Amino acid sequence: PCSIGVKDWTNESGKHYCIFFHTFVLLQVFNEINARKLKSSEVNVFSNFFNNPLFFIILILTLAIQFVCVEYGGHSLRTVPLTVNEHLICLGLGVLPIIASPIFKILVPASLFNALSKNEEPSD
Repeated sequence: PCSIGVKDWTNESGKHYCIFFHTFVLLQVFNEINARKLKSSEVNVFSNFFNNPLFFIILILTLAIQFVCVEYGGHSLRTVPLTVNEHLICLGLGVLPIIASPIFKILVPASLFNALSKNEEPSD
């Protein structure tokens, strides 16, 4: 099954899954950027962004491969080419973690999470 209630995959029946897949991958890509700075005091995730060329290359390759998969994957990858507006919507949704992370770090005190961590004792 390709889509809800549709047994045969077509460009129309698979488009919403392609948009969902594309948005999910973009969310993960931007979350990789957020994961560079985990401390609550590190709000600017773009500081020293270009100091690690391997990270930057992997990020660009991930985006390029994702674009190729969506645009040219076709029936084998169950993707359909998206319009520019659909790509921009996916990108807009994907970039939300970059916007939400600093707000979350500023508004939510780290002490809330310290209470959730369990006290682990070193093993012998």
